[in-house]
Amino acid sequence: MIGIIGGYGDIGSKVTSILKMFYYGEIKIGGRKYQEIVQNCASVKEDGVFKQFVDLKNFDSIRHFVVGCEVIVNCSGCEQIYSGTLAEICYDNNCHFVDVNRNDWLLKNSFIVKGRCHIHNAGSMPGISEMMPGYLSLYFNKIMDIEFYYLAQGEFSYNAARDYVEGLCGGQVKGMMKYKEGKCVPAIEDATRIYIPIFNKEFKIYPYIDNTVLKCVKKLGCINGIWNMAYEEGYTLNIFEKINCTQFEQTDGLVQKICSSSKLDSKIRGRYAGVIVQMRGEIQDILTEKTLLIKYDSPALFTGSAIATTVISILEGKTEHGAYMLSDFTDTAGLIDILRKIKTYSTFIVQSGKMNSILREIEGEI
Repeated sequence: MIGIIGGYGDIGSKVTSILKMFYYGEIKIGGRKYQEIVQNCASVKEDGVFKQFVDLKNFDSIRHFVVGCEVIVNCSGCEQIYSGTLAEICYDNNCHFVDVNRNDWLLKNSFIVKGRCHIHNAGSMPGISEMMPGYLSLYFNKIMDIEFYYLAQGEFSYNAARDYVEGLCGGQVKGMMKYKEGKCVPAIEDATRIYIPIFNKEFKIYPYIDNTVLKCVKKLGCINGIWNMAYEEGYTLNIFEKINCTQFEQTDGLVQKICSSSKLDSKIRGRYAGVIVQMRGEIQDILTEKTLLIKYDSPALFTGSAIATTVISILEGKTEHGAYMLSDFTDTAGLIDILRKIKTYSTFIVQSGKMNSILREIEGEI
């Protein structure tokens, strides 16, 4: 059985619907929402899935939900103290665990997790998007240059907005930086605007470097690399540009502003998510350029697909045991092959050529 905590939310419901198509065992979803219909911690079955009350602030309630499950998925967006307790209970009950967000308990206790898969940051970004350069690199014998773009418009959850602010102000993410000839150098001149036809939108580009980027360039052995977040003009971008990390103690108010602004932007501009990776290198001693493009109808669908892909990989025995972030998953090809198999994206293309030429070529086809 798969247990999905928060399985009725925007992301959790998408995970549930995907797994119903590709998993033939039982699925149960849980949350405090079901208190009025489920008494005494029993469960009821509706629409092909079991529904059960679970209170993440109550140890016994969590344990009752976890027992009997092979995999537990956390889409609840709960605070770290509770997601940590959930991870620990899954470990004690010999259960696989997938968390859409960062899980501090797993970061601190990764060395003790053996015989099971405990994977966190298992969404779209951070998560499976960060694996796309590794997937595209499989076409090459030698990598020289990488350009990465993550594009999304959707509603920030509280946890996602908090992680963004903490990463920026806590030093984990270095803005306006790129990788050039083995060094991290300023990339202020690269912060520009681009028009991407397949999205039919103009984006403002923000280069960045974090630990995942550094791991990627080291693993792939590239000479130059630039990773970009791409944003549409709007209320959310306006807040991002005014973040003052000297006032970091006011995190909660800032996070709330990001959440409310992203909700308003989504109503005005719609929802979408995608990744573009352009790579230059050698294939059988011939200098070649390739571009990967993946597009989803919403960030929630992209994230839900990443989580469902991870769960399917675990159930098929294709995932190495231990506790780690999804971006550290070693079988990149195997995971992306599952993502392509479930086919919830609107576009997935790998073709030869630069990004702009590819986008012009496919614009009329989609």
